[in-house]
Amino acid sequence: MCKRLFGYCCLALALTAVFVSTEARADWFSCNPTEVVTFPGSRIHVGCSNSITLGGNVVRYIALATTHAEADAFLRAGQAALLSGLYFFVDLPVAATTNVSSCRAVDCRTPTNFGVKAR
Repeated sequence: MCKRLFGYCCLALALTAVFVSTEARADWFSCNPTEVVTFPGSRIHVGCSNSITLGGNVVRYIALATTHAEADAFLRAGQAALLSGLYFFVDLPVAATTNVSSCRAVDCRTPTNFGVKAR
């Protein structure tokens, strides 16, 4: 009985640790896309009807350089989310220091990861 109880307590603590670390992440964002735009020689951006506040800025745009190795995948994922009524799921840094050129700190971020997620 004691071993079983100890095992349940360990499991509960492990799940709590995972939950707390996941809960502390405020940088994943489920963007509801309203537009996907390519600016040749500059960036591709996805505009969102919703927003996330990062570093005191209200972010509604997600952008990646057209020269980035993942630019085609970014464009396809953004279009798939827009056309299928799915979320464009992105991992965003709080600071705008890694933003692509012309992605303004006040309303835009360059993601570290991205994908498509069901609603």
